[in-house]
Amino acid sequence: MVPFLAAARRLNMKQRYGRLVVPIVILLLLSLVVVMERFGILLNPDQSGAFDLPQLTYSQAIQEDPAYLVLTSGQDSVSQTFQAMTTLVLDNLKIAYTVKEITDPDSLTALTDYQVVVLTFQNWDLLGKAILQLTDWVKQGGSLVNASTPEPSSVFQMIAGKLGIQDGGATYTSISGMSFLDTSILGADPAKVYDLLDSSRQPLQISLSVQLRDSAEVHIASEDGAVPLLWSQDYGQGRFVIMNETITDKYQRGILAYAFSLTQDVFVYPVIDGSAFYLDDFPAPVPGGDSEYIERDYGVDTATFYSSIWWPQIMKWEEDYGIVHTGLIIETYNDQVSPPFEANSAYNQLVSFGNELLKNGGELGFHGYNHQPLCLTGTDQALQLGDYKLWPSTDSMAQSLQELNRFARELFPSATFNVYVPPSNIISQTGLATLSQTLPEVKVVASSFLSDSEGKSYEQEFGLSDQGFIETPRIVSGTLLDDYQKLTALSELNFQYVQSHFMHPDDCLDPDRGAASGWAVMSQSFTEYLDWLQQAAPQIRDLTGSQMGTAVEQYTELTVSRKLTGNQLTLQLGGFTGEARLLLRLQDRQLVSLTGGSYEEITDGVYLLTLTSAQASLTLA
Repeated sequence: MVPFLAAARRLNMKQRYGRLVVPIVILLLLSLVVVMERFGILLNPDQSGAFDLPQLTYSQAIQEDPAYLVLTSGQDSVSQTFQAMTTLVLDNLKIAYTVKEITDPDSLTALTDYQVVVLTFQNWDLLGKAILQLTDWVKQGGSLVNASTPEPSSVFQMIAGKLGIQDGGATYTSISGMSFLDTSILGADPAKVYDLLDSSRQPLQISLSVQLRDSAEVHIASEDGAVPLLWSQDYGQGRFVIMNETITDKYQRGILAYAFSLTQDVFVYPVIDGSAFYLDDFPAPVPGGDSEYIERDYGVDTATFYSSIWWPQIMKWEEDYGIVHTGLIIETYNDQVSPPFEANSAYNQLVSFGNELLKNGGELGFHGYNHQPLCLTGTDQALQLGDYKLWPSTDSMAQSLQELNRFARELFPSATFNVYVPPSNIISQTGLATLSQTLPEVKVVASSFLSDSEGKSYEQEFGLSDQGFIETPRIVSGTLLDDYQKLTALSELNFQYVQSHFMHPDDCLDPDRGAASGWAVMSQSFTEYLDWLQQAAPQIRDLTGSQMGTAVEQYTELTVSRKLTGNQLTLQLGGFTGEARLLLRLQDRQLVSLTGGSYEEITDGVYLLTLTSAQASLTLA
């Protein structure tokens, strides 16, 4: 071959190989980056999981004159129960009230000072002739609400017609379900019936059998619509709002709050405005071995299922619905409760999952060094559940928390850890005190809103605790929500405009949590819950655990004064931090304009207000 041609050929080959090598090198580098991120080596500093709890400053609180008169009776066996529920609801609606015993001579001497009277007793014969004074007051513009089903007493029968009753009211009847007929109830679907059967699957006999006049408006009814459970009846210039059920579960609070809103054509109250989703035991060591149901449906081991099927579904929910997750770290699943607490060295996949969660705008919090609830030997035996161990000392608790803190901060150095979730939602007062002393940066404790069947969970309300924590309970859990949980979720949307949910990665391994139905069924069921939430509260804020803590603190401290003059509603806020959320319910009116903030209409006659000024003016039509 001619030397010149050979040299040219060699040069051409080098150029061709060069063109091939460059993209191969780039591809290898990109693959290396993916692998490094997969194993948690990289962490995007712009989405590092840093959620600082702001130091809020509040304006001076405002005290309204009492607008509600709550009448109670020491002679009625259930009055104290319904009084407690009534005052709790009014406290959270930030409505001032006065409580009086019906036997006090002056209990009805100043009715004109109040807008609403609430009866917490069932035996209306305790009112005697005073019932005529009350009905005359309603006719002049007042509103009367009863907190539970009245007894078919002579006084009740005497005024039944004024209450909108055409026939009946002398006997009780059974109901097995509840349906919400009014679409201004957030999340309501008139075609949906919520199961109300008791623990032995028997109907409840909690309602009077009545037939109503056409002028009465039914808002909630029994499963077949035959028994009105909540109705309103205009009387003169005022209104009766009648509760025809005796439920005292937590989901009754939203129903009672809605009943109060029916007393006035313009009703406004502060709300949390937040939706949070928690992944308990995540990130955590992935269980090894095969699951019966995963093997049955997918033919893979547990670790592969989590990385290839479960986690992509979590990410899809975030993408489709805009939700963010707060993951609660477990370092190890050993049951050790005495030091030394060994560090977990097998954490590659744990870091990978954690980093992906953070990059999607999520947050990490603490769950435990292991899954042993912080309950102390000698004092907390009543809280011991199953095979869980009690801790021998507060020092042992503290050392385990310190190891968890070291572990989490080493793996996620830019993250902040403000949120703690008790293992199995169980923690004692001693455990809470130890948590506060050991990890003072933890300001938010998220346990359970509902009690468990064993009565061992740390049951919370939204608010501030005596230990100084912000309490942000999770309302519902799992993927297969029963009607009780769905009722509670609906109730809290209408009460505090809040949603909070948690699940575990191993829900799909546990038959008690529905694993036998398979992950496809479980994930579809939860997708339906997310669809319901998106339809019921499309404007609700998606928050992490820390953000929920800030929202709850602002809500707890907020006070409000309301003044309605014609078509002008003036709101004055106390305990104000610069932003507040309120829900406005209107009957036969519309919101035309708002100064001092902004608003969005959630559904007909229901508005979410975002106020940025301590005084706001609303024009209605």
